[in-house]
Amino acid sequence: MRLLQFSYSPFAAKVRYCLALKQLDYELVEIPYTQRAELVKVSGGIGVPVLVDGATVVTDSPRITAYLETKGGPSLRAHPLATVLEQWADNWFEETAFRLACPGLEDRIGNEQGEEARLMFRLVKERRYGAGCIAAWRADQSKYAEETKAMLEPIVKAVQASGFVVGDSVSVADAAVAGQLHMIESALPGWVEANGLLSLSLRALRESVGVRAP
Repeated sequence: MRLLQFSYSPFAAKVRYCLALKQLDYELVEIPYTQRAELVKVSGGIGVPVLVDGATVVTDSPRITAYLETKGGPSLRAHPLATVLEQWADNWFEETAFRLACPGLEDRIGNEQGEEARLMFRLVKERRYGAGCIAAWRADQSKYAEETKAMLEPIVKAVQASGFVVGDSVSVADAAVAGQLHMIESALPGWVEANGLLSLSLRALRESVGVRAP
């Protein structure tokens, strides 16, 4: 299997963690932000993540995590609320977490891939959210930090009580929440630990189930 990704993507991080939990071998392919020809060739689109398994191509992270259930290993969707919480993390929580992370992601992409990539990143976001959106989010970063922490409060309590986001074993819900924190940490190194959220991180989940980091 091959996973095509942007390293900072919370959805790619979620898929990587599910692959690790299921102990599935795969090749990781990092896609430069401004060079997406391989994505178009493989999937017909420009979004990530994309999973390629032989002749099978799966796009959209919830569809990928559902597909991985057919590949063996421990189920990550056994609890009836696991996929509900995956959707919560991927959609409602991501809307706030992304606004917190986006200015730092713009900076990181510019530093790592150059000014053209930074400008493309900004253009893509402004076409969706409006002109000046990243500058506005940067100015309101403290607000989005507080909103992010508030949204995670019940998740933190659940993990403190049982060790997992839902139920008594690791699930796709854990991977989805941890994927969002991966995005934030990619943009704001040290933020997760500084705000007492390491219990939800990939590192903590990895240690709890004894798998290698994805």
